[in-house]
Amino acid sequence: MWTIAYPGGKAERLTNDLTHYKARIDLQRSAETLAAIESNIVSNIWSVPGGDTSKAKQITSLSLPLYAVTETPNARFLANSADGKLWTFSPDGKQRALFRT
Repeated sequence: MWTIAYPGGKAERLTNDLTHYKARIDLQRSAETLAAIESNIVSNIWSVPGGDTSKAKQITSLSLPLYAVTETPNARFLANSADGKLWTFSPDGKQRALFRT
């Protein structure tokens, strides 16, 4: 995050991190306190054989959040990642690779 002085336009860095902040931030009227909301996506895929939750197993990790999972005809899975790429992986979450057409 940065501040930009008005009316001079001088920019000054407030943070030095890789955090994604929501677009809306709020500044106290006295300008002593700034509030921002950090945005994080946590997404994991779980396998639940036969619907038996006692056998549920997490098959993906936080290192690659995946969405919109679908099974392919060859018993693999296809899913979107946050960066818009398509990934394919085996039912145990291994053998992960970028999907190629």
